[in-house]
Amino acid sequence: VQCRCRQSKIGNHPRCIMPADIRHGIPPSQEDLKYLELMDAARKDSLRAIEDAAKQLIGLNGIISGIYYGAVAFSKLSAAALAGNNRIIFLAPVLLWLASLIVAVLALIPRAYAYNPYSPDEAKETYTRLVATKDLRLKIALWLFVASILALAVALWIYLGILAA
Repeated sequence: VQCRCRQSKIGNHPRCIMPADIRHGIPPSQEDLKYLELMDAARKDSLRAIEDAAKQLIGLNGIISGIYYGAVAFSKLSAAALAGNNRIIFLAPVLLWLASLIVAVLALIPRAYAYNPYSPDEAKETYTRLVATKDLRLKIALWLFVASILALAVALWIYLGILAA
């Protein structure tokens, strides 16, 4: 017997409602109904929240990369300071911001999702898959952005070391 998520057998997957958990004949309390409504609203708003976060990340990427570009363009880095590995270190934040930007934009791009319009189960499964895909892309974009901030800190540390020398 498969779970509703079709990922494992019943009893092996913690996210699925197990038949033993369903109590027949006992009406849910008002508090239970409140939490069910709350989770239903969160599920409905999840796609919009993911897309809003991706838009904010795209804007933040643009602002920080613009500040970094301006700082590097007006700094007094010599050609010798940008030789070898230092060039990679100063270029790494830009490349990570670009990767983060691309993945965040992929989280926003609309596309057609084929499903049977007469099957509520298939529509629900398609929507769940859509949200999971966009969520994964947003998480990847966020981790790339965090890595870019760490790369920026390393580049700043090296730049300050070059200025001190």
